[in-house]
Amino acid sequence: MRSELHVSGSLAASGYITAMAFHFLGRVSGDALVNRFGQRRMALFGGLLVAVGVAVAFPSPLTTVFGYASAGYGVATVIPSVFEAADALPGFKPGTALTVTLLVLRVGFLVAPPLVGLIADASAVRWGLLCVCAAGLLVAGLAWVLSPGREPSDVPVGATR
Repeated sequence: MRSELHVSGSLAASGYITAMAFHFLGRVSGDALVNRFGQRRMALFGGLLVAVGVAVAFPSPLTTVFGYASAGYGVATVIPSVFEAADALPGFKPGTALTVTLLVLRVGFLVAPPLVGLIADASAVRWGLLCVCAAGLLVAGLAWVLSPGREPSDVPVGATR
């Protein structure tokens, strides 16, 4: 934000801080939302919310922070749902599909930032960040693989262990 939008140093970190804050809010409210609407609907909503972050294509401090907030909240329930779905895949010993899913996610976490950086270096930061929006559309498109109904989670909301 500092180099592309020419904001002050104190405001430059606001995008990241906002993304993490909204991710936290999504994780806190996520179980109740997944229990109410189901994994598929929440992944579809989350993917589309990440794609709304396309606001970074129209650079301003406000739209950029909005894009980070929508991406943070959008992904909050997706990863736990993917873990649960992978662990419940038929034909695998318990934990095997989950382990493979974790491996694929770790590779993605290692590959995605340099890819975004390469695109940003070749053009502008906002074009690199559009990769995040494309990933949101991919999540929305793949949401159908998650459970469709309002299946209650194994851990009720508000339960203590």
